[in-house]
Amino acid sequence: VRPGSSQMILRGTFDCLIVDLPRSMMVQHPHLLVEMQAAVVVTDLSLAGTRDTIRLLSWLRSNAPGAKVMIVANRIMTGMAPEVSRKDFESSIERSIDFVIPQDAKSAVAAAKNGKCLAEAGSSNKLAAPLSGLARSLLDGAVIDEDEGGAKSLLGNLKSLLATKGKLVKAG
Repeated sequence: VRPGSSQMILRGTFDCLIVDLPRSMMVQHPHLLVEMQAAVVVTDLSLAGTRDTIRLLSWLRSNAPGAKVMIVANRIMTGMAPEVSRKDFESSIERSIDFVIPQDAKSAVAAAKNGKCLAEAGSSNKLAAPLSGLARSLLDGAVIDEDEGGAKSLLGNLKSLLATKGKLVKAG
């Protein structure tokens, strides 16, 4: 398969394509990411996470200059000091963290037991606000087509659902 042909098929078939790509594959397959509109870099507040985030941001600036890049700090323990403080992390990567997702094993286990996604597991859990905020941010500016009957696409329905759940919650 030629690098461009699979992209054309996917672009014409789907409203939105989400690719969970290990960082090692980015270098091997840069053609997959050239036209991406948004990138989410998920990291932790560690020395290795800081180093990897700096490298990923540099790579994205060179290979996907038009992409909206969001930084998500994942599994942040409350009450414990991380290996690298948030202030030092943000200073090192030269930008702020967009979303902070706390470590909440109890909610994750409850969601798995009930067969629900984390954001649905309970509106009061600590994970719902940052996850829905991230989803809203990704959908912001997404082109949503309606068919001839005026019906929205799945992406349009998701965006409408999120709009009814309240304001965008960003890490502060």
